[in-house]
Amino acid sequence: MEEIQKKAERFDQLVSVPGWEEILEFAASRVNDAIILASTTEDSRDVIRWNAKRSLLDDILAEVNDTRKERDKIKEHYAGSTR
Repeated sequence: MEEIQKKAERFDQLVSVPGWEEILEFAASRVNDAIILASTTEDSRDVIRWNAKRSLLDDILAEVNDTRKERDKIKEHYAGSTR
């Protein structure tokens, strides 16, 4: 539980950095463009590779959001138990 709180606090710091969302959106846009380009070629390995990169970006964002949500649930649980 303490580990989740510390991790969420680090993610809070990351997300508060100006430009965080723009960097993630830029990376996602570039990967999406590469997927489209790769899908027009004969080599499906390129599509698979770029899909994996997009999946990685999605997983990073999900990890940040899920950890912060879990921390908030923990806080709510303990805030409610002290009443």
